[in-house]
Amino acid sequence: MRYDAALLLDDDAAITVSRASTNVIKVGTTGNKGEGSPVYAKFQVTEAFTAAGAATLTLVVQKSTDEAFSSPIVAVQSGAIGKADLVAGKTISLVIPKAESDELYYRAYYTVGTGPMTAGKILSVLDRNQ
Repeated sequence: MRYDAALLLDDDAAITVSRASTNVIKVGTTGNKGEGSPVYAKFQVTEAFTAAGAATLTLVVQKSTDEAFSSPIVAVQSGAIGKADLVAGKTISLVIPKAESDELYYRAYYTVGTGPMTAGKILSVLDRNQ
C-alpha cells in the first residue's frame, strides 16, 4: 500500500492486545469542520494474525478535541474480524464521517477480543483516496 508518511498511524505494528496507534494525526483546523472530500482509514495486515483461541480484532478510528485523547469518540469502526480472516495482504478501508465539531485529532485503536493474539501486524494510514 502506498501512503503519505504524514498520514501514517502505524507502520507494521504488532497487535497482541487492545491498544491505540503509535501516531496521532491532526486533520484540518478549527472552523473548517465538515469540509472537503471524505477521509478513509486504511488498514493492511502485514503479518497474519494468530491466537491460541478464537480471537477477533475490531479496527476503530477515534477522534478527539485534544491530542492526549482525554475523551476519545469513536468516529468509525469495523465489526469484529476473526483471526482466520486477518491474513497477510488483507486491506480494510473505513470511511470516516466528516467532522461535526472540533474533534481534529485522529488515531487508530485496535480492540482484541477473546485474545490475546500471539502474532499479527498492521499498517494503518489516513487517506483521501478509497
